[in-house]
Parts: sequence; structure tokens; C-alpha cells
Amino acid sequence: RALAWSASPADEPPLFVRIWRHVCSLQTPRVLVGILAGSPSTTAKPAAETPAAAAAAEAAAPAIISDRAKTSCCFLAFVSYLYALEGCNDHQFHVEEHPLRLAEAEDMIVLLRDVLYDLLWRQSPVASLGWMQKLTAAVACTLFSHLYSRDSRRRFVEGDLWHWPALPVSEINPLSLGGGGSGRSSLVLATLPQVVPFQARAGMYSAQLDTMRQQSQAYAPFGHHGVNLTVRRDHIYQDAKEQFTRYFAQLPSASAVGALLRQRIMVVFLDNHGRTEMGVDGGGLFKEFVDVLNRKIFDTTDNNLWIRNPNGELYPNPSSGDIQATHLEHFTFMGQMLGLAMYNKISVEPVFANFFLKRLQGQLGELNDLHSMDPDLFGGLMQMLKMDAGDLEEVDRKFEVELASPFGGVVSVPLQPNGATVAVTPDNVHAYAVQLANFKLNNQFSAQARAFLRGLRMLIPERLLKIFSPHELQTLISGTDKPLDVKDLRQNCGVVHSHFTTERTQEYMQWFWELLEAMDVADQQNFLRFVTSCPRPPLLGFATLSPRFGIRLIGADGDTKLPMAGTCYNLLKLPVYSTRQLLRDKLLVAISANAGFEMS
Repeated sequence: RALAWSASPADEPPLFVRIWRHVCSLQTPRVLVGILAGSPSTTAKPAAETPAAAAAAEAAAPAIISDRAKTSCCFLAFVSYLYALEGCNDHQFHVEEHPLRLAEAEDMIVLLRDVLYDLLWRQSPVASLGWMQKLTAAVACTLFSHLYSRDSRRRFVEGDLWHWPALPVSEINPLSLGGGGSGRSSLVLATLPQVVPFQARAGMYSAQLDTMRQQSQAYAPFGHHGVNLTVRRDHIYQDAKEQFTRYFAQLPSASAVGALLRQRIMVVFLDNHGRTEMGVDGGGLFKEFVDVLNRKIFDTTDNNLWIRNPNGELYPNPSSGDIQATHLEHFTFMGQMLGLAMYNKISVEPVFANFFLKRLQGQLGELNDLHSMDPDLFGGLMQMLKMDAGDLEEVDRKFEVELASPFGGVVSVPLQPNGATVAVTPDNVHAYAVQLANFKLNNQFSAQARAFLRGLRMLIPERLLKIFSPHELQTLISGTDKPLDVKDLRQNCGVVHSHFTTERTQEYMQWFWELLEAMDVADQQNFLRFVTSCPRPPLLGFATLSPRFGIRLIGADGDTKLPMAGTCYNLLKLPVYSTRQLLRDKLLVAISANAGFEMS
């Protein structure tokens, strides 16, 4: 009880908090790092060969004991804090600032980060560490990751606070992610990926996808491809699923299906009148197909297989089986199509709930994640955790959950064997909250999640996703809605202007860049979709876009024409208009027309 985070009757801080504050008052963080990363518990008293040496060794002994005491106190604080956090919800942590003040939690993060850097990197390999160092590293790693999980749900420290000093590229590189790096780099990415900046990890992820595509001959010569699709824009999901299903039916295994999806896919679009659009797929039509298809898949206005939490984020509808008998088949196909987008590094629109993103990484949702799904239910459970026996008896809850029946009324589902007969009491109320959250976040749509993951895993291995937080994974999937980085695009854009003077070209392009900068985010996304078939910029910047973004200026009868695009080559064909206003008007018409490949 002394180690629990709740205050004592005298309103004193719990014991571990007082221990932590006392230790911090004795030494600077850097000194504490040295003490914890050293091996004071195994330090032997040096052999004394002379009286003077013996006296010096005796004088040094109290310091050694003091370091041992500090190590023990810090270790006790780490273990106790970890224990306290297990019973602490996010509201208590962030708002009430229990069990530690947020500023103190930040100090502990810095200490844990530096201790782990010394133990797992500077003193690597781990096998060479002393037993106390190994124990300290294990507890520190668990606590550091727990605090990072809290920060991922709701930010309370600056992002770079988690990062170690820059690690050598010779070790932290795509080979580390593939299991071919050094032992310590593989250990870091497997246990503490957050110490490496997101951009570096995203670069490794991107390089791994490039390697996978090369190995699967995804860049085979033009015309060599595995799948030909002809889809109607207004029936894109039905047409795509039907035609892919015919291809899949001829294959012997899931691995063969994955291999087919990694081959070149050629797409022909039919307009709303059934006519073939004029575009020839050199890659641009495929990108547009993937973008439009994923928007359709996760559009909940006419798709009841997905539902949204109060923040508008997606997760599988637990009742999807009541809506469609073949729902699991659809979830597998949807997972394949999201995997197709991620495999080809095409950012798509779906935004998933935090607890479902964790499923994509092989993790389960926990009690604090319930707030994302149902804030009212989460708040009610937090109130129950504070109730005494009389209040809980009045609430009269059992270890069961009531669900709406497809035939009307409700059905009760036990949370544990004979749960309908087990009353919630002060002794088991925390177990009740945990089991209810587990049912809501994991069990009630587990079949749908497994089917979706079955499709996704055909293209994207779990190991590539585990090095990211759920928020970072969402960024990999859909990019960001931040304004377009026009400076980055400008620096990585080639302009062809053979019919114009340099002065006229510079003046005209200045108009263009200023107009692009002034657009709102929606128009900037329309512009990118118009030129590249993808509404979001490349994850690692336009320097990584292939082919390079280009603009070709067209002179003859410019005022009578609209801008055009070669999406296969990321090329904007831009007429040179006589006025800045005409440039703005014509560009907005072109990027907003949504006319497919019919307009010229």
C-alpha cells in the first residue's frame, strides 16, 4: 500500500514519490545516469597493498555504498511508478497529474532515455552487462515504453525529448529493419524505436518497400504485368472486387495472391456513360485507382461495414455480420487494397481509430484506449473505480455486457465464465473495467480485424509497422493535412520553357508559386491529385517523388486552353496566360473539374 500512488490519509505523497524526489535532490541527472548505467552493485573493494592504499580504499567505501543506495532507490522508484501507472487512467495522469507531476514525469523520461542509451548502446552487447544493469535496463525499458504510449495518446512532452543522440547510419539503416543490421541496432528498433526520429524510421520503412518491390519484379518492363482491370468510376468497388476475385480464384495460396498483388496492375477507367477514358496507364491511372478505391471502401455513407468513433475515426462495425453474410470476405479484400496503397507508397484518406491502428501493429487495445471509442462508457467506468461497496451495490453491475440483437431487443454476453452471476465489488471492479474494455476494443470485432489483417499482411509485414506509434502509422497511411510545402516542391521541380525568355519564365513561375502558396489545403490537394493522381505529398518530401515533379510551359494560344497533366510522369502542362488572374481562374477550373482523363 505504501507504494500505491493514491495519497495517504495525511495527504502526503506516496512513498515512491518521496524516494524519487529525494534521490533527485542529491544528484544531477547526469550523475544519476552514470550511477545507474554503471555497475555499483557488483563493484568490488580494491585490494590494498600498502597502509596508505588501505586507508584510501576505506575512505572510498561509503561512496560506493551511497551509489548502491541511490541505485536501489531509483530502481524502487521505477518499479513503483510502473506499478502505479497500471492503475492510473489518462485523465488522472494528464489532468490530476498523478502519480507524478507532469514536469517530474518529463524528468524521469530524460533519465530513463539516457540510462538506456548508456546501457543498450554505449555498453552493448547486453550480454556483457552485470546482473543489476540488466535488471535496471529491463525495468527502464518497460517504463520508458509505457510513458511513450501515454504520450502517443495525448502529447505531454516535446517529440524530440524521446530521441537519443544521432546514431551512426552504418548501423541504423534499412538493413536493421530487415534483421540484417548490428545486434544493438536490431535490439533498439525492436524494443525502443521511439529513440530514433520518425523521419529516419520512415526512410527505413520506405527503403524496405523499395527492396520488396524490386524483388517482386514490380518494375518489370512496360507492358509486362499480372493484372488488367477495367472499372467504372461509379462502380469502382464492385468492379475491382469482382475482377480481383477472378484472378485470386486461379491461385493456390495466400502467398500466391500476395505475389500477384505485387506485380504490375494496369487499369482502364470507364466514364459514367460506359465509354473508355483516353488515359493510358503508365502508372498514373493505377495511382488514381488506388486512391479512389480506398476512398470508396472506407466511405461510411454507403458502407455499413465500418463505423466511426466520436472523432470520426474508423474501426470495423461489430455488427457487420448481421448486415452482410460475406462480410469477412469483404474485410480481407479491403485489407488487401489498403496494403496495395501502402506497398506502392500511395497516401490514402482513411483515418483509423487509435485502438484499431494498434491491431495493425499486432497489439491489443487497453482500458485507456476505450475513451477513443466511447467517452461516456469510459467516464462511467472511471467513476465506478472510485465507488465504495454501497455505491457499487446500488449500480448492480455483473460481469456481462448487453448488446443489441439483430432481431430486436438485447442479448447479454458474459465477460468471463458465469459472468452473469458475478457481482461487481470494490475487490473486482478494476478487473471488470479491464475485461469490459477488452471486449469492446478487441473481442467484439476480432473476426473482422483478423480478416482485414489477413489481407493487409499479404503485402505489408507486421515488422515494418511495429516501429511506429499508432499516430505515426496513420501518417504513413494517409500523410498529413498540413498545407503543402511549396518551398520543398519548388526546390524539387523541373521547369521546361523552350519558347520563353528566362525573364518571362521567372516572372510567370513566380505568379504560379504565389498562387499555389495562397490556395487552401483542399485546393492544394486537388492540385496534387490533378498532377500526380495522389492528393498528398510524398511522406519523405518531393525529393523522393519518382518521376520528378515537372512543369512544361505551353505558349501557343495559351489563353484559350486549360492546364493538363501527365500523371504517369508527374508533369503539369501549363499554358502561359496573359494575366495573373487568368492563370488563377484556369488552374482552379482544371484541378476542380474531377473530369478523369476526358478533359483536354
